Amino acid sequence: MDLTGADLSNADLSNAKLTRADLTRANLGGANLTDADLPHATLNGANLVDAVGTRANLFGADLIGANLTGANLTGAVLTQADLTRANLTDANLTSANLTRANLDGAHLADTVLIRADLTGANLTRADLDRANFAGVVWSERTRWPTGEWEARLRAASEQLPDGRLRVRAEDVSDSARIHA
Repeated sequence: MDLTGADLSNADLSNAKLTRADLTRANLGGANLTDADLPHATLNGANLVDAVGTRANLFGADLIGANLTGANLTGAVLTQADLTRANLTDANLTSANLTRANLDGAHLADTVLIRADLTGANLTRADLDRANFAGVVWSERTRWPTGEWEARLRAASEQLPDGRLRVRAEDVSDSARIHA
């Protein structure tokens, strides 16, 4: 489905089935994408400012350079999504699955990542200033912006039985503690 450049601002797309849809440069600002199914969709350069994508399925989606400022993606599936240079400032990614997601150069300042899964995610060059990492799960394959970031998160984490690590909530109650 080709929706390139479409104006879907404030649209109710809850439960929509948009598998492999092309939403390049589409305006989805303020849209309701709750429980929407968008696996392998292309949203490069799309505007998703203040969009609500609670439990949305964005598995393998391309969101290169997308603007998700203030978006609510609580419980969203972003496994293997490409969020290179995406703006997620002030976004809510509580309990989101970002396993093997590419967040290279993404802006995650002030982003809520409570209980998110960053197993194997690429956060190279990402801006993580003031992001909340309480309960975040990550692995040895997760790539952080710097070695200092990895060292600080490792010191604030406990190892899980499956070998992954989880950031202890008490160690990041003041998110400034995990600030490179």
